[in-house]
Amino acid sequence: MAQSISFYSGSPLIGTPIVYKVIPTAHLSAYTFHRTILKVYAALETDQNYSIFEFATPIESTADVFIDISSALRAVADTYEYSPTPPSRYPYIKFRLEAYDEWMQNGELHTNVGLVYYPTEENYLYAFMGGFTDLERITATDPDGRSAYRFSRKPVTPEIVHVNKGYIRPANFTAAISYVKSTNGSYPSTPTAGPKSYAVTGITEGLNNISITDDDNNSSNNEVVQLYGINAPTESYEIRFVNGLGCLESIHVCSLRQTVVSIASEEQIIAKQETFKKFSRGIAIKKNNTEKWSLSSGPLTKDWASWFLHEFLMATWMWIKVNSNWIPCYTSPGESTTLEDRAGNSMFEIQFTVTLDINGSPIY
Repeated sequence: MAQSISFYSGSPLIGTPIVYKVIPTAHLSAYTFHRTILKVYAALETDQNYSIFEFATPIESTADVFIDISSALRAVADTYEYSPTPPSRYPYIKFRLEAYDEWMQNGELHTNVGLVYYPTEENYLYAFMGGFTDLERITATDPDGRSAYRFSRKPVTPEIVHVNKGYIRPANFTAAISYVKSTNGSYPSTPTAGPKSYAVTGITEGLNNISITDDDNNSSNNEVVQLYGINAPTESYEIRFVNGLGCLESIHVCSLRQTVVSIASEEQIIAKQETFKKFSRGIAIKKNNTEKWSLSSGPLTKDWASWFLHEFLMATWMWIKVNSNWIPCYTSPGESTTLEDRAGNSMFEIQFTVTLDINGSPIY
């Protein structure tokens, strides 16, 4: 029979492995086959119906079984649809586990043997969207994983923003959230609300010290963000995107005054009856007239240039504000970008292409 389930390693973020240990019953040579089944019941916090995922591992000895359940949690997270307007809270993913043994002996199938639950049959655990980078995993100080509390990777040095433009920033948690590795079945029993992104207004020219808190009634959780406001160039845009930690944030960029329109053209002959004065003529059917804009990050320090390349340009969900409309888009950086030229001693600037994910003009 399966004897127990316990947390082994990982973090509350589903973009990196979350591994649980299952102790199976001793394997006997009389078994035709023997395997341990781990079922994951997972759903968004806002959903009443669980999705069920099953992991099966063959047992050939008394060794413990280690199973990464993060793929199941990511499948649930993919059902959540982001938008350019931040919600009151991002939903967390709630889940619980059950495990049992299954074997065949003398032609008879034995299943649901020794059914065990984690944390219990009624309670559930929680996880958040997003994931840690490879370096964050390597440098983790937690013995078996990494805690989550900060939901933006922007450098702590001042960020250059445009005056009178919108700005979105995720807030930190009051305390770090982590899972506990133990043999006595302890677990975080109280679900925590998901993270939140805040809209910042009233950015003025010069240095702005903006206080952002995860709890409006808890001043001890304030994070002071430094924004350096400049007058927006004639052609400038606000882009909102979902960062690698699963939260919406924004950045201000400049236009390089170059627009490319890709139009697919398909030539055809109109099939119709000809007469002496009317002809069957060829036409070209044109479609997919998407626009590609060349944009620039503006001046960046080395830390900001690294963030721009590895966080912003790697984002999947992204919107650009054109007039008063948020238009879905995606970035197309070059195959390689020079991050640092040690022969020079100047600020960095990264140029990239934004492809509007709509057909037709974005300004009509």
